[in-house]
Amino acid sequence: MKTVVIIGAGQLGSRHLQGLSRSTYPLDIWMMDIDIVSLETAKNRYEEISGKDDKNQVHYVQRMDMLPLDINVAILSSSSKPRYSILCELLNRAKVSYVLFEKFLFPKMEEYDKAQALLVEKQVKAWVNCTRRLFKYYHWIRENIDRASPVQMTFKGKNWGLCCNSIHYIDIFMYLIREDTFTVDVSSLLPLLLESKRAGYVELCGELKVLTPKGNKLSLVSLENYQGESVISIMNGSNMFTINELKGTLHQNGEIAVRFRAPFQSELTGSVIDQILEDGTCALSSYEESSSYHKLILAGLLPYINDLKGENSDLCPIT
Repeated sequence: MKTVVIIGAGQLGSRHLQGLSRSTYPLDIWMMDIDIVSLETAKNRYEEISGKDDKNQVHYVQRMDMLPLDINVAILSSSSKPRYSILCELLNRAKVSYVLFEKFLFPKMEEYDKAQALLVEKQVKAWVNCTRRLFKYYHWIRENIDRASPVQMTFKGKNWGLCCNSIHYIDIFMYLIREDTFTVDVSSLLPLLLESKRAGYVELCGELKVLTPKGNKLSLVSLENYQGESVISIMNGSNMFTINELKGTLHQNGEIAVRFRAPFQSELTGSVIDQILEDGTCALSSYEESSSYHKLILAGLLPYINDLKGENSDLCPIT
């Protein structure tokens, strides 16, 4: 059996666990979290869909030293603050072939390069779970982008988690335009810190702008009083693409081009793990690529949040 470890049994961790029931491999699954209530919730969610003839073996533990020492894939789905220390403890204790990170990766700039060095030292391949790269309708848009014309992409919605979720939109934006760097403009953010859904973390409202050397632009807008539909619009040359992920529609110049249903995380993890186990790769962003995006976001948001808090911290409290 292949061994898969999930560290962090919260909302995403439990959905990853459910997703493993869809793997074509028989798996030896270890779910770890210090919170027994989270483990119980994850167990219940898994058993809701796994069925009586489940081919997998599933273990629920509260300590790192209870995990196996030979691991094929580790999914790190904790919040951002402890993730680097979890990575260090895991890789220094066990032999791990592959790691799948949840985002936001780390809250401290120094942790990115340290994590990269550790992954290289331990010969671990890693990816970051920004799932829109897996969606076929974005592949369709990418093939229909006029690369001679700039792209202007916008997403606007109500309290959608601008800090913690911006990486998802930035990642797919960079995938569509095929560039590798950008600058972050925080001048249109609102000077207001909001409490995140997770204790000890913060959120922001307003507009976050991303600009690339070739003139491509991404505008991310999150407002507390926004009343409209949450849609992604992409202007490129003579084309206007509009994506409503809730309704499952992709319009091109006002006409429906693709109908779809955006899959849940519980429907994605199994196939991602299968691809990793079969080919040693997957369609998600590599750690190196996503890490570079995270650091650019962090470089823009950390000074802004420090100014609002009147601090000079090296830790950006976004998850």
